[in-house]
Amino acid sequence: MPLKVLLATDGSSNAEDAAWLVSQMARTEPIDVILMTVIQLPEVGGMVAVESWLPELLQREQQAATEIHQAVQKLFEGAQGTLTSVIREGLIGHEIVVEATERNVDLVVIGAKGHSTVDRILLGSVSDYVATHVHCSALVVRPTGLKEGADRRIRVAVGFDNSGSSERAIAEFQRFTLPQALELDVVAVCHVVRTFRQDLLPNLAEARAKMREGYAQAAAIGARALQRATPHVHSHVVEAEHVGQAIVDFADAHRSDFVIVGDTERGVFGRIFVGSVSRYVLRHTSCSVWISRHAD
Repeated sequence: MPLKVLLATDGSSNAEDAAWLVSQMARTEPIDVILMTVIQLPEVGGMVAVESWLPELLQREQQAATEIHQAVQKLFEGAQGTLTSVIREGLIGHEIVVEATERNVDLVVIGAKGHSTVDRILLGSVSDYVATHVHCSALVVRPTGLKEGADRRIRVAVGFDNSGSSERAIAEFQRFTLPQALELDVVAVCHVVRTFRQDLLPNLAEARAKMREGYAQAAAIGARALQRATPHVHSHVVEAEHVGQAIVDFADAHRSDFVIVGDTERGVFGRIFVGSVSRYVLRHTSCSVWISRHAD
């Protein structure tokens, strides 16, 4: 059965990057794509003079959305699978989440509007809302020069801790074929053990060494699982007090195009928990982020 992807677009440059990426994936394997744009009209608060103007505004926005879809459809000429166009009206993030749920998609792809640090951590961003609230996996696309550098490998950093969510993230990633050769870095973050009471942990150095060894084994397991995707796979162990920041620092230092992190599907309170590793990485890294989400 073909993979089902919801591609959200608003015609912005980052949305164009997201559309290009999905179109390239669809050239090597069949993917059913739902191309979606949401029209969000301004709230007028009962102002009659403004309300009378809304139907004309809606018509113009629908025409603009149709033109955006026509441009995106050209990218998919010759691609495998199907392409369905959907234009809805309402709150942008909410409507995307509803559409993804109703159609039971495997992956939602959306361009990130902001590229600065302030934009990336903005709580109200649509991409942040969608990636946090959808039931399925989400890919938030930021420009890293993939379209311009077709002769280079795509660098992917995979956060791996040997958990079920990490294993499923790797399995899901391998179901998709990216448009260029891959360079994969499997990163296991060993949490630094600190204590003010040495008597509570007398063999601190030995304990840290054993922990590092365990994480090194986990990274090696993840690397072996990815070797069928590319021979260019490397495993890394990073010691840090903050797992999310360690992954962000690694991705920035290695100029990664993607970061992949596993995230178990949770209830409403769990999904909006600001302290989650996946959401921290989403908000703070400068590259694209693939959050692989599956129910345990």
